[in-house]
Amino acid sequence: MPMNSFLLPRYSSRIRLAGCELPCRFVFPETASFFGSSALPSEGQEDGISVPVYEWEAWLRSGGVQDPHAEFSSFTACSSDALLEYDRMILHGVSFRFRDRAWLLCASSGVGKSTQVRFLQELYPGEFSVICGDRTILQLTEEGGVMAHPSPWNGKEGWHGAPAAPLAGILCLERGEETSFLRYTPDQAVIPVFRSLIATFSSESLIRRIAAFETQLLRRVPVWRYVNGGVPDSSRLLYDHLCRQEA
Repeated sequence: MPMNSFLLPRYSSRIRLAGCELPCRFVFPETASFFGSSALPSEGQEDGISVPVYEWEAWLRSGGVQDPHAEFSSFTACSSDALLEYDRMILHGVSFRFRDRAWLLCASSGVGKSTQVRFLQELYPGEFSVICGDRTILQLTEEGGVMAHPSPWNGKEGWHGAPAAPLAGILCLERGEETSFLRYTPDQAVIPVFRSLIATFSSESLIRRIAAFETQLLRRVPVWRYVNGGVPDSSRLLYDHLCRQEA
């Protein structure tokens, strides 16, 4: 396939994400298999969400290959766009359960989200279970809360298995010399949390809907700046912080 050419979607499918069924159009029939139990039988529909053309073009220009795995990985943004209609969005972050509530650990790739969760599990066996290892679906509930749901995008570790749970808080992870926790005001949390929102951001109207979602999220859930001074000591301090919030 020439560098700047790409194939168009032609295979109908459906996926179930956080209780919502989304019609899809895939370039490759094999892509559906990456969604595992989230993939549903096709109903032969002609329309559905798909990876936007401009994303494929950018991917190919960067040296990527258009294949089923790339399509699966790229499907999060258009899925998140579609989920907005149902008061849901996908965030880049590891979600885990602690004492029947969920916590979301957000940071850029390579900052240490997985390392933190791994140490929590090693230091406190049986107290932590992972809901989603990479891209968590958050839902604004009618009761005024937020639920953290698993998704098929579990990261390189493949962490998943814990059921959805009410979200107790968001931790925006950074590296630093000394471990600390700073409670953000909703206004202070806008930029750190926005960096973790996954969407195509393809139109002004969509961005306004994303902003409205984030506004509601920050009104409902506390957010902390969590500076990691180095594991395992930072993980022990994180455990103490979580215990205080659950007290």
